[in-house]
Amino acid sequence: KKEKERKKERERRGEGEGRIGDEEAEKIEKMAQTKSGEKDRANASQEPPKQSVLKKMLVRTVVGTLMLGFFYFMIATRPFEIIPCFVLAVQIVGFNEVVTIRHSARKERDLILFRTQCWYWALVFLFSLYGVGAARSIQRLIPDIFSEEDLEFFLHYHLWITFSLGISAFIGFIMTLRKGLYKYQFTQLSWTLLSIVMSIGNLYIVIANLKSGLFWFVLPSSLIICNDIMAYFCGIALGKKLISRPFIQLSPNKTWEGFIGAFFCTLGFAWMFSGFLGQFPLMHCPEETLRYGATSCEVPSFFVPKFYKFPDFANKVMVGLGYEERDFIKLIPAQIHSLILSIFASLIAPFGGFFASGMKRAFGVKDFGAYFPGHGGVFDRMDCQWIMHIAVYAHVITFVLPRHSGFPSVLGAVFSLPEARQRELLDILQNKFSQ
Repeated sequence: KKEKERKKERERRGEGEGRIGDEEAEKIEKMAQTKSGEKDRANASQEPPKQSVLKKMLVRTVVGTLMLGFFYFMIATRPFEIIPCFVLAVQIVGFNEVVTIRHSARKERDLILFRTQCWYWALVFLFSLYGVGAARSIQRLIPDIFSEEDLEFFLHYHLWITFSLGISAFIGFIMTLRKGLYKYQFTQLSWTLLSIVMSIGNLYIVIANLKSGLFWFVLPSSLIICNDIMAYFCGIALGKKLISRPFIQLSPNKTWEGFIGAFFCTLGFAWMFSGFLGQFPLMHCPEETLRYGATSCEVPSFFVPKFYKFPDFANKVMVGLGYEERDFIKLIPAQIHSLILSIFASLIAPFGGFFASGMKRAFGVKDFGAYFPGHGGVFDRMDCQWIMHIAVYAHVITFVLPRHSGFPSVLGAVFSLPEARQRELLDILQNKFSQ
């Protein structure tokens, strides 16, 4: 009985303390609201938001200028050697950023070499893409250590080595499955493979475009840079002044004014910049022609000026503005291609950035990394580039390169052969034409 009485007494005191606590909580809340109102008024008088916007703009401008400087440094020095190495570095760092945002340390502590397996899958994929080119480069640099016979042996077994490495990664994953973590492990494997496709597979298209000519690397990369910069500044200057509704819910800071303003700015930039690039022979030639000693090549047809019929509606506009009618106009076909690509860069490529924004919001992170102040990580800068270069590859193959034009590829394959094979091929051709 005494125990029950003590329990009731404790409960009664607890309720009384609760009532006193509620009253005190109300007083504390009112005091906090008063202090918050005073703080807001003080902040309003100081106007810090404008300072933060200016500081952010300054940081983005300085870092962006440095990135542009490095971009054009690669082009001006040895582009066909530096750019592939740069793309490889971007693929590795980008994969690390994407695969890490879904990292769960608590669960992975119980798994054997799970993070190592993720990187092993990535290295297998990199070996399949770069193994042949790396072996040929090593043979040219150190022929005494890595002979032509060694190169031929490696090229013959490269596919089988890649397959064996992939099978070992597959078996290793199965052997490390742990009870209670099956769903997590298979989800992480799917995320790892998606990260490989997004960061390594898609960016390898850049190398394919580079082989068609430096123009098809410089132009699309510059279009994305221009569109990104102009969307930012147009959004800062005119954002939500004409259309208050956000452009897309994934990125509330994206405005219709920035999107539309960047579209027209990118069109004008594409027209002028493509004409400027057409003046340099380095932009014309495919990689296979320049890599092996040639300093020039035959100018491709899309860089040769042509006469096009002037549209009737354009003549009517010119007459209305007081100008004379024109029958023909002289244009470089590359400028027309650049306009088409600029439309894609302005209207479609930004959705690569929105896709990346959705990923970041899904996992509660602001940026993929912090390598570039004001810009985020490497993949934050490449989120629009990968979809743009895929479009360029499809456009060049379909509309630019003539059908059955395999001579540059054949020439590159011949120069990549060992010297003994090249001499053997030369003898065969001489015998053929001497008959």
